[in-house]
Amino acid sequence: MLGRSAFFMKQAGQGKPIVILEAGAGEDSMTWKNIIPAVAQFSQVMAYDRTGLGRSVGLPTPYTAMQLVDELHGLLHASQLEEPYLLVGHSLGALLCRLYTQQYRHEVAGLILLDGPHPDQGNRFTAALTQAGWQEHELIQSVLKMASGVAPEQHPEGLDFAKSLAQVDQTQTFGDLPLVVVSRGRSLVETMPDLPAQAAIIFDRIWNRMQDELTMLSTRGVHLTAKRSGHYIHCDDPELVVETIHQVVRTIRNGSPHE
Repeated sequence: MLGRSAFFMKQAGQGKPIVILEAGAGEDSMTWKNIIPAVAQFSQVMAYDRTGLGRSVGLPTPYTAMQLVDELHGLLHASQLEEPYLLVGHSLGALLCRLYTQQYRHEVAGLILLDGPHPDQGNRFTAALTQAGWQEHELIQSVLKMASGVAPEQHPEGLDFAKSLAQVDQTQTFGDLPLVVVSRGRSLVETMPDLPAQAAIIFDRIWNRMQDELTMLSTRGVHLTAKRSGHYIHCDDPELVVETIHQVVRTIRNGSPHE
């Protein structure tokens, strides 16, 4: 396992719970530049560069999400950051936060998933688009491959994404853990205009349904839609992300249901 010195970390603020920020695929801690100083006003916050990104040392590839979870677990404990944590993950980072909670539930006080993947997304998209007759479209094929898991050598971090999705225990839920799922509000019709509009609408419908399902990981799950945002919600609408983090921090401190 990589030691603490192998990772670049950013820490700011004071207070509990410690907010751990987990970036999307290929992104380092700089992606949180608009989030860290705002969150530091009301709690301690930490972001870091995953293995091989930014200023952190790399692991041999390919590897899986569970290996990255174990690396984060080692980093948090080596850094003596006090649990339980509020985990905030975007995209791939949301998958890592879910897997961390799956493995170390007692260390997690709350969970925020920003437009994160669903473990069955490849199958769902493929079935719906095949039924609608779009499965042979070249660009559709490309998107389906990304959703299911491109080859590790084509992934921005050398991750075996298909194997990583399979590491999710879809039977496990997290009780009454404070959970907020924030999904993009802008349609793929806008953000990927080269996609056939009818296919983009199908993608949107399936994606929103899966985001609803993610909220059912907790009996206190809440689904918010970032109406003016594409996939990078923390960049498009940092105020919404900061306020969501603040609300969950207050929920954890008060021990009351998230509203």
